Amino acid sequence: MPKVSIIIPVYNKENELDRCFSSVLAQSYRDLEIIVINDGSTDNSLSVCRNWADKDERIRVFDQKNQGVAATRSLGLEKSEGEYIGFVDPDDCVEPDWLEEVFSQQKADLYIWGYYRDTYGEKSVNPETQRITPQKQGVILMRNQPKDIIELQTCILYPLWNKLFRREVILTNQLFFEPISCWEDACFVCDYLRAVQSVCIIDDCYYHYCVIKGKESLSNLRYSPNKCNQYFTLHNHFKQLCSFYDECGSSARANDLRLIHNAAGDIIYNLNSAYCKLSKADKLNYIQKVLSDDEMKNALKATRASEIKLIDMRICYFAMKKSVKSAYNAGIILNRIRRIKKRILG
Repeated sequence: MPKVSIIIPVYNKENELDRCFSSVLAQSYRDLEIIVINDGSTDNSLSVCRNWADKDERIRVFDQKNQGVAATRSLGLEKSEGEYIGFVDPDDCVEPDWLEEVFSQQKADLYIWGYYRDTYGEKSVNPETQRITPQKQGVILMRNQPKDIIELQTCILYPLWNKLFRREVILTNQLFFEPISCWEDACFVCDYLRAVQSVCIIDDCYYHYCVIKGKESLSNLRYSPNKCNQYFTLHNHFKQLCSFYDECGSSARANDLRLIHNAAGDIIYNLNSAYCKLSKADKLNYIQKVLSDDEMKNALKATRASEIKLIDMRICYFAMKKSVKSAYNAGIILNRIRRIKKRILG
């Protein structure tokens, strides 16, 4: 059976690490190494990681100055020696039969499976659990049925932690993580799918994606500089993937819709976050830059309003097509409406 490298990037997760390490070390599949990269944590995460490494020689801990998750995962790839590589986030956990069950399937270049979304209250021990599984199952050859993979729901297609990758494919094709703060995982998956022959989809769940109720919504309120540039980066990686397979034109159209949706959300929520300190002039310049991008122009031109389902996104779509100032004003108004609704509905 192949050796597996599990990469765990760590940044300020001292309270969650015991649960994560316990679940990985409880694997019934024993031939694995655990590559832990501490990305300059300012809490006691590094000490916790080293304590676990003292208990099990399969854990190797590396420490670096804070460089972000992309660089952290890239270092993990560099240090890995396994035939297959998996990723586990430090605040998540896995089922004990995860790897054994995956390798009971037919051999493939990429394995994809479902996961549990576990939502915890601030003081609750038992989470609310949602089961998320792929729409397809079985071994799929990319040359014959690429749409079956590319058109998987994005919550299955984009993450790293519900997949196993062949290390040889990564090395041969010199794949790397884009130096961006979000969607670097999705970009990597898109590039990897251009290099593989076979994908095995498993409709069972082996991973627990753990979130704290309210924490995600709070993070969405924070301002992220140049967020739309990161949307464009993902858009281009997915576009290249669709272009690689001739029959994926409809997937490319869905990609244009996602670009408009993300850009509209950027204008409505990100630029109007209380944490955003940009002046009105800077915001207008930012929107001008977004709307001047050729990919955005093409997406706006090719998209019908009826294709955009959410009403606030549709309103912002019309505003973006009209002018920069219209998009700016629409963002302010729609964000105010959202805040009023939140106060009333809670």
